[in-house]
Amino acid sequence: MEGRPRFGTLFYTNYVTQINSHMLICCLCVHT
Repeated sequence: MEGRPRFGTLFYTNYVTQINSHMLICCLCVHT
């Protein structure tokens, strides 16, 4: 984690955001 480039962190954050939004949409579909 120390020698990682900033792009790697940005990509990881973007990936997590996509997963969270996808999970949120799934939850909304289930609750509807």
